[in-house]
Amino acid sequence: MGESLVAVMRGIESQETWSPHAASAAFFGMALVFGLWWWYFGGAHAAKERHVRSKRDFRLFRVWSYAHFPMYLGVATVGIGVERVIGLNGGAILGRGEAWLLAAAATVVMVSLATIAATSEKARSSRSVTKFLLPHCLVAAMILLPPVIALPLVPHLFVIVLAILAVLQVAPSRNERKIGLRTIEQIEG
Repeated sequence: MGESLVAVMRGIESQETWSPHAASAAFFGMALVFGLWWWYFGGAHAAKERHVRSKRDFRLFRVWSYAHFPMYLGVATVGIGVERVIGLNGGAILGRGEAWLLAAAATVVMVSLATIAATSEKARSSRSVTKFLLPHCLVAAMILLPPVIALPLVPHLFVIVLAILAVLQVAPSRNERKIGLRTIEQIEG
């Protein structure tokens, strides 16, 4: 995630004069990176200890481990995409290839984070993994719609949408934790 912050900062440095488009892309690019950070640590609980007590736990630990590689690549690519958006002139439109690359990278990050979140003990204890992954994957799939239907993307607005979606992705994971806590309290009470 640090690489994405560096990329956003390089995009900020490249500006001689600040247009509202560049400023909003820079601000929401930072919000996007912080939203992903929040989702990783707060929503997905990716930094929590993983106890390996069974073969199933071992398989889930492997999934957790392997899901980090596409997430890292996606986060770095998103950072470069946001850097590019910040450097564009005010009226420029994202090219089809650039839009695909940015949308695909953001989708990969979101699916990877959802997969990492699904391996947590709290996610597994409260309901099925499929039901846990479904809302995350639906939101991530929405990112691919504009490039699929060939909508011209206003770059800074696309970065704003990505930042909002990254923050919204935290909600299902946090709700999952609350559901799990209520279930534990009901069992104990």
